[in-house]
Amino acid sequence: MPRVARMALAVLLVSAVSVAATDRRGLEVVDGAAPYGVRGATRTVAVRITDAGDRPRVGATVSFITDPGSGAVTPTSVATDDAGLAVATWVLGDRTGPQRLTVEAGADRAAIEVTATAPPAALVIAAGDGGEAPAGSPVARVPAVRVDDAQGAPVPGVPVTFTVAAGGGRLGANPGQSSVVVPTDGQGRAAPSAWTLGTRAGPANQTVRAEVDGLPPRVFTATATAGPPAAVVVVSGGDQTGEVAAPLPVAPTVRVEDAWGNPVGGVSVLFDPTGGFARPSRATTDAAGRASTSWTLGPDAGAWALDAAVPGGPAGRVAATATGTVATCALTPPTDGFDIHVCGVGALDGPAATALADAVARWESLVVGDLPDEAPPADHPTCAPGAPWVRGPAVDDLVVYVTLESVDGPGGALAGAAPCMVREDGGLPLFARLRIDADDVDDLAARDRLREVLIHELAHALGFGTLWPASGYLREPAAAAAGAVDTHFAGPRAVAAFDAAGGRTRSVGAKVPVQHTGGSGVVDLHWRESVMGNELLTAFPDAGGPNPLSAVTLASLADLGYTVDLNLADPYVVPFPNLSRPDRRSP
Repeated sequence: MPRVARMALAVLLVSAVSVAATDRRGLEVVDGAAPYGVRGATRTVAVRITDAGDRPRVGATVSFITDPGSGAVTPTSVATDDAGLAVATWVLGDRTGPQRLTVEAGADRAAIEVTATAPPAALVIAAGDGGEAPAGSPVARVPAVRVDDAQGAPVPGVPVTFTVAAGGGRLGANPGQSSVVVPTDGQGRAAPSAWTLGTRAGPANQTVRAEVDGLPPRVFTATATAGPPAAVVVVSGGDQTGEVAAPLPVAPTVRVEDAWGNPVGGVSVLFDPTGGFARPSRATTDAAGRASTSWTLGPDAGAWALDAAVPGGPAGRVAATATGTVATCALTPPTDGFDIHVCGVGALDGPAATALADAVARWESLVVGDLPDEAPPADHPTCAPGAPWVRGPAVDDLVVYVTLESVDGPGGALAGAAPCMVREDGGLPLFARLRIDADDVDDLAARDRLREVLIHELAHALGFGTLWPASGYLREPAAAAAGAVDTHFAGPRAVAAFDAAGGRTRSVGAKVPVQHTGGSGVVDLHWRESVMGNELLTAFPDAGGPNPLSAVTLASLADLGYTVDLNLADPYVVPFPNLSRPDRRSP
């Protein structure tokens, strides 16, 4: 039986063939009917002859006849074999344009029409180079080439071989298919149906080579990027043992991977421990897919875990064991009134403890509205070095960490306070820190000034001055200005109280005047000394007293969101509503 062979330039397309026969099953062209071919090229033509029952006709005579100018065919007549096949070789003519070969078998006839083209002279990249797609996924634009002749005209019907050269992956739809042959179309273009990248991510690490016999090949590159997160893997810092209330020695590090094990960069990882706290609680993976955090264990010994999760995606878990003990501070049960809970950082006794208790009681009587109870944030001990861990389900209403320590020797700074954690709703303090200079305690107690100094500082812990920028009521802040300013607090309740205390006649500046000169810890945080005189919340209370806590101060706290009783304020009159005098620099 003759063998049906395809020549190198044969095109594996089946075109429509003109058949003149009463029964189309009688003569069927099975090879050599590609619509385009290079002039002078050789192709194999094969036909099958069947009878009316669609059975092969053996020994039937088949004639092959070329039109003038359409080249030559060999043999011109052949008998069909046992499969009903007749095979001939057609060498196309040397002219470009239409060429025809007629096949006859008795009354059956078929005409094979071919458009002869000039030989390919150039293989050009048309599209699809430099693409990008997730590993294991198809690129959006497949590699495409154009074949031109010597005059730059497109050459149709030229077989182009596309082969995966690097990176793995496949061409077309069949798994494992690394090479396909595609003929150029009427515009001289050819492209595989798809290019699915390999599973390893990397820059320009995937290549496909396009080849046409006799022409230099063309190479397409693509970048395989990591796919969506599929796994979170612990890289380091797992299964450690550390002290309670202390950071683990090795920062836990995880790697986010896609389904193929490629690292996924630029995604958020949330760190959520079952005990203690993680900082940061959210981190973004680097180019290696890694994210780290510092995990401070909780106050209780035992086994704990840190969950690392991509939001809406995979998660991993880091295990740790905590040993030892740590100082704690027990919260009192919630009440309906306003409560300040003091947690000492270290020893707190003697005159400082007594004066602080009096100052706390004073503020608990002035602020009469209860704030919503709120669970303490896990990282609350970071408010002060060595702070005890609070015990209790909720904070009601403010926890103040207090340290009695040497700050700057006798004189100078007497104390300092500020919120260190605020509530999500309303922004009022949940935790605050108060530092008392141990070098000044005895002197202040002897002069009966320690209590009022601590009342002053607790006002800052509540947010006086310290929360003014966040409230939006601090206008023309001096710390951010390069020239002269009229810094003032514009809270409507404070302005009304200022007017009621004798400030209604002020015509030389805005209300309520805020300290606009001085250094850090003074400017923007207190009432202006030159106007408010000996009011307790000026920067430099009078050493000889009295230093009244005015309704202006209480009203400013009401502007921040507290409920206060203005009737419990100390008697006070604004001493210098329109008098300008130098601000004092010392008590």
